[in-house]
Amino acid sequence: MKEKKLKLSLLFNLIFLLFFLNHFVFHLGIKRVVEVFLRENKIVDMPMGYEKNPAYGLAIRLYDAYLPREANIVMLGDSITAAVDWNELLGRADVANRGIGGDNPEGFLNRLDYVYKLSPKICFL
Repeated sequence: MKEKKLKLSLLFNLIFLLFFLNHFVFHLGIKRVVEVFLRENKIVDMPMGYEKNPAYGLAIRLYDAYLPREANIVMLGDSITAAVDWNELLGRADVANRGIGGDNPEGFLNRLDYVYKLSPKICFL
């Protein structure tokens, strides 16, 4: 009887372990979990996700090259935002597109200065 309970217990533990590993590897991404752990615990100085994105660096350099101006509306986001000509879609000339493909919330926060420089009345995420 004890042997049967032990086997059953091992089986349940194995199922739980497989479920747990599946969740981290396939749903959360073990690479991302390890990166966050290493960065948060200051084990290594790893770049943030947005810093690895080549489109991010290019867009920031372009923002520095744009003529200074003001925009009443700023659209801040990822590739979905970047792909749209907001001035044409909204029928306005005072909309600035600050979307970058592959960007994430860390990247949004890092480049808020480029939004503030435009003195917008509103910023859509």
